[in-house]
Amino acid sequence: IILLATEPFLRNLRQRLLIILLIAVLPILGVIFYQAKLARDVQIAEAQESAWQIAENVAIRQARFIDSARQLLMLLADTPEVETPGCSKFLRRFTGHNDLYVDLGVAGPDGTVRCAADQDKVGTSIASTSDFQRAMAVKEFAIGDYALRGALARKSVGFALPVLSSGGGATVVYAALDVTWINQLAAENSLPGEV
Repeated sequence: IILLATEPFLRNLRQRLLIILLIAVLPILGVIFYQAKLARDVQIAEAQESAWQIAENVAIRQARFIDSARQLLMLLADTPEVETPGCSKFLRRFTGHNDLYVDLGVAGPDGTVRCAADQDKVGTSIASTSDFQRAMAVKEFAIGDYALRGALARKSVGFALPVLSSGGGATVVYAALDVTWINQLAAENSLPGEV
């Protein structure tokens, strides 16, 4: 009889103890989940800030490289050496001092290379490259698409500048800039490399 009388009492006591335990534990769990959400939100905000800084860094460097390429092509367009037989030697010396440029040369209006830092390119055609086609279409400095260029087939972006003569013809000065600096930037900022 004592066991029967105490069984409902013990069951009721156990339920009350569980309720008291839940009342004590639930707020603690709520605080833990809230702190975890706050920490996650902070990490997301930091990641976004870091991504914006990296994107801004890349944009600034890209603008500098484009400006450098434009200035180089304008300088070459005004240099009399690009119209002489020693043009290839002149361009080779330049690319020897500046390894960012994969390809550098002068082509006629039909795209035939007249002079290039890589002597093997002389006589070939660059008419199919996007930078050459855009430069001829707009008659000003043009940026091409991502491509493999140079003797070692390095990844690059092409630039071209038509130099209009008084007779209506055009000589196109072109350059291809190596884009490995993007991978270097990714390595500096612990980003994954190219896929």
